Amino acid sequence: MTPKISIIVPVYNIEKYIHCCIDSVLAQTFTDFECILIDDGSTDESSSICDKYSQSNNRIKVIHKKNGGLSDARNTGILNSSGEYIVLLDGDDFLTNNNALLNLSIMVNKTNAEVIFNSMYTTFSNNGNVINSVEQFLGSDDYYGPAAFYNIIMLNDKIILAGWLFTVKREYLLGNKLFFKHDILHEDELWIPFVICNANTIAINHKPFYSYRKNRENSIMSEFNPKKLIDKQTIISDIQLSRPLISKNLQFILDDRCIMLWHTIFDAVVSIDEKFAAEKKYIIKTMRKQKNVLLYRKKMKNLFYFFLVLIIGIKNTYYLRKLYHNYVYLTLFHYRSCL
Repeated sequence: MTPKISIIVPVYNIEKYIHCCIDSVLAQTFTDFECILIDDGSTDESSSICDKYSQSNNRIKVIHKKNGGLSDARNTGILNSSGEYIVLLDGDDFLTNNNALLNLSIMVNKTNAEVIFNSMYTTFSNNGNVINSVEQFLGSDDYYGPAAFYNIIMLNDKIILAGWLFTVKREYLLGNKLFFKHDILHEDELWIPFVICNANTIAINHKPFYSYRKNRENSIMSEFNPKKLIDKQTIISDIQLSRPLISKNLQFILDDRCIMLWHTIFDAVVSIDEKFAAEKKYIIKTMRKQKNVLLYRKKMKNLFYFFLVLIIGIKNTYYLRKLYHNYVYLTLFHYRSCL
């Protein structure tokens, strides 16, 4: 019998955390699911831990494969799943409570949406303490079109858009060929805009769903690597190439993501350590080529940056902004001290 939900769990050298992840799945009151553990070439005890769970519970399946990274593991899970909906659960995270899947299934049955955004998540530290709980969506309706969804999302200035917050119909992913790009970091930045833009409706699950373990030891997200910035530039290029395939009234979503990525790179590039001098030079050169993305959205800030970069370059624009911010800070400090 086909399960309602397939939970895809990439696993790579997380023996300290995988028990918590799988136990949170098996504790669910909703049981119409399969959980597919993708052992991505682990070299610690993660592989044997996964096997023990699969041997004791027929809802747990394990696929052992050569290490190929997070994107490859997720794609492998999607292609080998049989559920109607796909849930992405990283192996060092866990479902927030025992009713997480039940609440999700209620929303699925109510809306039959292609995409469900699980708006509420909790962030945990390594020692198990709650750092914060976040409700990201400010609208009150059950579902929205892509443009309305994105506009409301962006009202939250602390928004994060991660793949694990989206539950998606399997046939929708396959039909639109929405797989994760191999060999890049920040793969969600490329995947999510097209998940949003290709959907007819996006439902909102306001119930607690996902618990994200922040700043995990040895996590690739906790280390600085210039490849992160280079891959963001690759994502900008890929989005630009695919932009004509999206309806014109939704292209603003893709444009907005490109602009945000460009500014993120701009904020980081000048402070790159000189041991990465070659990578730094490449990133700055590519930024100059990609500055045209700033013209997509006719906002004064973006136009200002475009012309500054055009006239004085990336580094000088960065230092000019820094001087401006220091001036504003000192002016405000002086003003307050005079009150």
